[in-house]
Amino acid sequence: MSIRIGISGFQAATSPAVGLSVAISLAVENSDIEIIGVDYTGLATGLLGGDFIEETVTLPWSDDSDKLASAWIDLCRERKLQAILPCLDDEIVLLSSREELFFEEGIKLLTAPHGAIALTEKMKISSVLAETKTSLCYPETQLVKTMSELEEVIAVSSFPIVLKGLRREVKFCFSHQECMEDAKALFRLFGDPLLIQEVIGGEQLSVVGAIGQSGNSLGQIALKKMGLDNSGKAWSYATLDNPKVSSEIREFLREIMWLGPYEVDVIIAESATYLLDVNPRFPDYIDGFANTKLNLPQRFVADWINNGSACEVASQDDIRVESMILVREFADLVIDKRKMHNVLRDEFIERNVNAGKSNLYWRV
Repeated sequence: MSIRIGISGFQAATSPAVGLSVAISLAVENSDIEIIGVDYTGLATGLLGGDFIEETVTLPWSDDSDKLASAWIDLCRERKLQAILPCLDDEIVLLSSREELFFEEGIKLLTAPHGAIALTEKMKISSVLAETKTSLCYPETQLVKTMSELEEVIAVSSFPIVLKGLRREVKFCFSHQECMEDAKALFRLFGDPLLIQEVIGGEQLSVVGAIGQSGNSLGQIALKKMGLDNSGKAWSYATLDNPKVSSEIREFLREIMWLGPYEVDVIIAESATYLLDVNPRFPDYIDGFANTKLNLPQRFVADWINNGSACEVASQDDIRVESMILVREFADLVIDKRKMHNVLRDEFIERNVNAGKSNLYWRV
């Protein structure tokens, strides 16, 4: 019997699309999964290619968790989806906070529990780490809400420093003027408070994995970041073996009762290992392992289909540790202009009118 799953995150304007990478992984030798591609803009280029995507849908975005969840539930009813796998950070936070609505509809929301995600917020994670049995540290961080507060902090700071948005965006600032200009841009863009963080020198790693419904590890791999740009984004990765860090990450996630996919960024300094971020999703390069025994999206979905039944856990040995290098690339997409016209010609459909509200989505 086929399983219909809605996957989001096909926008590739600034980086490879996370949802497309997950969809590619699920499509490998798997004829039992029908993938419905979902995004919040008709310009999501990932929706335009790939015979493995059965249908594509564009939903209207909302910062209101109830409205966003309602739009997804309407979509699941209309397209007969049994599960959804959100791949965008903000979306995951909002939808996971309304998990009970999906449960009532019999729809599986394939995300980490909202409570566990909340413990990894940038302003909470330092105190959470202090209460765990791990030796992981967190860089010294200060929250600023206004430009005047920022001015006070950087007046006594040593450069370079890291400027972060609460949810996304990272800027490395090497001077007072650069920091003020970047902060103004981030305040305009998000309106949220900003974080000022010390710069930690060392080897930067991403630890990627998934935890099944029974709390069992479905596999994990550590990768060294290479080709970093000025925002700290890596453009290539090399697999490596670091049992100590891998064990520390597993223990931390176990203690906060994490389930589902994750990407944890760390820096190995001389004196300690620093945890930087916990992303509640697979990374956008996960399809690089699609043809190995460590196809994590497939293992994660199979765990759900089998109701958390333990399956053989792949290890880094299965893919010959330190033998793989992943390199990001951009490609020009050439398509028939009529196909693009169909994507941009969104058909406006009103849902749930009888309930006294308009839950709207667009059909592509």
